[in-house]
Amino acid sequence: MFGKIRSLFSSRFGAIFALLFIGLIALAFALGDVTGSGTFGGVGAGNAAKVGDEDITIAELRDLTDNRLRNERQRNPNLDISQFVEAGGLDATLEQIINRAVLSEFGKKHGIGVSKAMIDAEIREIPGATGVDGQFTKESFQALLQRLQLTEQAIRKDFTQNLYAQQLFPIATKGVVAPNNLVLPYASLVLERREGQIAVVPSTLFLPEKPPTDDELSAYYKENATQYIIPERRSVSYAIFGSDIVDNEATPTEEEVAAYYKENTEKYAASETRDIEQIIVPTQDAANNLISEAQKTGSLSEAAKETGLSVTNISAVTRKTLNDDASKAVSDAVFAAENGAFASAARGALGFYVVKVTNISETKARSLEEARAEVIAFVTAQKKSELLAELTTEIEDSLADGTSINDIAKQRSLKIETTPNLVATGQDPENQSYQPIPEMAAILPNAFQMENNGEAQLIEIEPGTKFAMITIAKLSEAAPPELSKVKDTVTQRWALDKGLSKAKIEADKILKAIEGGVKIDQAIKDSGLKLPPIQPLKANRFELTQSGQQVPPALALMFSMSEGSTKKLEAANDNGYFIVDLNTIIRGDASKRENILNLTQSQFKNIFGQEHMAQFINAARQEIGVEKSESDIETLRKALTTVTAN
Repeated sequence: MFGKIRSLFSSRFGAIFALLFIGLIALAFALGDVTGSGTFGGVGAGNAAKVGDEDITIAELRDLTDNRLRNERQRNPNLDISQFVEAGGLDATLEQIINRAVLSEFGKKHGIGVSKAMIDAEIREIPGATGVDGQFTKESFQALLQRLQLTEQAIRKDFTQNLYAQQLFPIATKGVVAPNNLVLPYASLVLERREGQIAVVPSTLFLPEKPPTDDELSAYYKENATQYIIPERRSVSYAIFGSDIVDNEATPTEEEVAAYYKENTEKYAASETRDIEQIIVPTQDAANNLISEAQKTGSLSEAAKETGLSVTNISAVTRKTLNDDASKAVSDAVFAAENGAFASAARGALGFYVVKVTNISETKARSLEEARAEVIAFVTAQKKSELLAELTTEIEDSLADGTSINDIAKQRSLKIETTPNLVATGQDPENQSYQPIPEMAAILPNAFQMENNGEAQLIEIEPGTKFAMITIAKLSEAAPPELSKVKDTVTQRWALDKGLSKAKIEADKILKAIEGGVKIDQAIKDSGLKLPPIQPLKANRFELTQSGQQVPPALALMFSMSEGSTKKLEAANDNGYFIVDLNTIIRGDASKRENILNLTQSQFKNIFGQEHMAQFINAARQEIGVEKSESDIETLRKALTTVTAN
């Protein structure tokens, strides 16, 4: 887990990611970075850094780190704050905050403009800030801010910094191209082939004969407690309800049924639709000629072929549709024609319409009594939807005012259920057979975003039809379990650790013999150990990159070795050591592989562009001035990573 997170921050992309969000998506800034949640608690005073004259507080750094963790948990639900910080999350977050502030100050100093109109334009594009017609409204924007517990000032600050970056970065990365004499050697590396072999010295060959004493096991567990951390767990109390909760109130009255029928008289009036074949031509003469030819055979399609035109078939067209899409003249002509006849040519929006009526469907008028079942069903559904919207709004307001879900559930005769103490994936570490209900797929992600302060929320499980009130019944911070609960596992790992130490000694002996000129198979034979058979390794870099899978560590090591060399590599989970022997390197030639050359050129362009951005930001930092308060940062780091073994 650490490796995956750390690789993000240590990779070339991650290094720039730590400098600033290269994606420059304003909404991601606004909704992902700015918050006042402060869930960590305990550390808040002081400043983390100073950029020019602007202070970056410890509280701000703490809150943004919290948000980064929340975002990362969407990909890795079991990640805890200690792991995130140790993998570089806190430092990367601080660099992001600093460099966004640096770019903003640098832009202001050098006359880059960010106007209120530019910020307003960005805000108008925020999803969720629009009304039912899809247009931005101040009311929807304020409601969104309230739901997200953000301020308009914070949003505007975020967009401002983002707009400065958007204007500065294209200048810094303009004209970045890698020379061909640099591209070809690296492109050829992709086609390089390597051949070697691998031997394994497993820890299981050297497991201790006697079990550990209680003191030995306790000492080992204390030293390795972080390897056994159970992720943060939460027990969630919830009450699920569906649209049937308003069934008794949704039965329409006779007055409501009659009112709906009256308001929708046209819907139940007699109606007529027609299926038609249609061709549009530019002039009335052309239309009349086409009708004349079509009447000879009765086929509009046949007549159209002679002129190179094609027929459009339209089903169930109404007068109103033709009025709107063509013209009233076309509509009148079509609905005056008999079934199977050609309508008179009439001018429409796109030209003159030649139409043949192929079918006429008539619907008789229906009285209220005849349409009663349909009207009642529609009014019931409409009323049900309105009542459910009112109810959910009422529940949200009650929860916001501090009413408990127990009180609301009692009022509405709902059943409160409480889960075991679950990790974010829905598993119960103390009961491996536990299976969460399907609704937990929606409940748990929301529950793990909540504070442990009695907060309750109403969430939507199925859009418009199923909801749940949820609150945190219990929160257990990420921590190692008591030794007694994992004694068997720890004993096995203790034994592997002891075996690993001896496996290392034997692997070193074999490696030393190989380095002295002994062949790998002979060195293993001379060791007297009964090791697994030596396995051949053959691959080229292109095959590895195209597989889409993680490259095995031993294979990755082989591609970093010099020809004729041998290396030792520790296996994962204390399972022993690999001895990797590289025999042959077959050079690649990409001079005639245009696809690989283009790909490599693109990769260099990205790398050089990132380097230019990094240098630009470094220069801006030096000009604006950045000071960090290492002592305050370290205090926060310790507060976030303290783990105690039971």
